[in-house]
Amino acid sequence: LFHLVVSFTAMAGYYLARITISMLSAGESFEGFWDTAVTNFYGRNLIDMAFYWAVIGVAYAVRIREKYQRESLRTAQLEAKLVETELRVLKNQLNPHFLFNTLNTVSVLVREGRNDSAVQLIARLSSLLRMTLENTRVHTVTLRQELDFLTRYLEIQQARFGDRLRYQADADAQALDAVIPNLILQPVVENAILHGIAQKASPGSVEISARVRSGRLEVEVRDDGPGFPPDRGPPKQTGIGLSNTRVRLERLYGTDFQMVLRSERGRGVTVSFVLPFRRSTLDPVPT
Repeated sequence: LFHLVVSFTAMAGYYLARITISMLSAGESFEGFWDTAVTNFYGRNLIDMAFYWAVIGVAYAVRIREKYQRESLRTAQLEAKLVETELRVLKNQLNPHFLFNTLNTVSVLVREGRNDSAVQLIARLSSLLRMTLENTRVHTVTLRQELDFLTRYLEIQQARFGDRLRYQADADAQALDAVIPNLILQPVVENAILHGIAQKASPGSVEISARVRSGRLEVEVRDDGPGFPPDRGPPKQTGIGLSNTRVRLERLYGTDFQMVLRSERGRGVTVSFVLPFRRSTLDPVPT
């Protein structure tokens, strides 16, 4: 309404001023001023109003576009902070009991006089913590980096469980360059150890495999623990960990992924992922 009044007022003022200047230039009498104004009102006046509204429309379009860009940037920044916060929370949830168990293993090795093994375990823990700190703000890594982290993690867990834990990682060369969310497999491997291997009196194994098929990355984490009955579902902590993992995958891939949990009583649990295959553009980092 404001622009409607202003546009009409500006148009009328400009129109009357133009008639006044024209009559003064021609030396005409102002006695027929209003008759001339009324007779010639239509025509260019409508073009003047259309021009006014075109300028206003462009100005508003630019403002709306800038506002949208600011909101999009703000949303992206908030999303990035949210993902970073979730990653930090995940690390803070995992590290305390893992560190406690590792340090407890170190103290046992020292008491048993196995100082070389204790020093080696401390060195592995130091290397693992360094990798964790270096990737604090990293949301995605290559599968090669994730497997390297898991290998060090499993080495530390093997020092705790001894011969009761065996592990194996097998990945196609093409799959190693795939980009995946940082620490997406670690909670799954941890669940396999805590709710699989740790529940067995006999030795157990954790296997990680990855391959690329039809443009998709397929990853599996398997253990040969006791499993759980299909009608009861996974243990509470396992369920929470897998739910958090699914949420992270949804934030990154939307609905373009699959995550399947399979369990057979007495024969272990398998967690399978099917993700879009996105190759890293960076050269592999030597480890």
